[in-house]
Amino acid sequence: MSAPTPAPMTEQQLKADVERLSQLTQDLSDFVEQRQVLQRQLNECLTVKKEFDLLPPNDEDPGDMVYKMENKRLVSLSLAESRQQLERRLKFLEESSERLEKQILARDTERNNLLLKAPQLRAYLNRAK
Repeated sequence: MSAPTPAPMTEQQLKADVERLSQLTQDLSDFVEQRQVLQRQLNECLTVKKEFDLLPPNDEDPGDMVYKMENKRLVSLSLAESRQQLERRLKFLEESSERLEKQILARDTERNNLLLKAPQLRAYLNRAK
């Protein structure tokens, strides 16, 4: 037995699906750009973490300072405070990345479901030309 053919869609439904497909494609493009930015930031933080890991953990002197660029100014922080900020930043970036991956998956699934209607959508678009 072959799969039942879907019922014909109205022009209004087809227009709505085409618009939604366009929006989903734009969302996915935006999400991919956001993921690239997050990945660069995460890589940067991981590089800093590797450098921190090279420092002896128990020999921190309260006078040990780390300098970082913040709004075009050089800001000094204690090494312990820098480590804490780095861990918080890594956690934030990892959570943001996971949240973004879920959004990408949801949009991609919805887009794929719309593409299952592709023959009808294609026919509609060809008629509109």
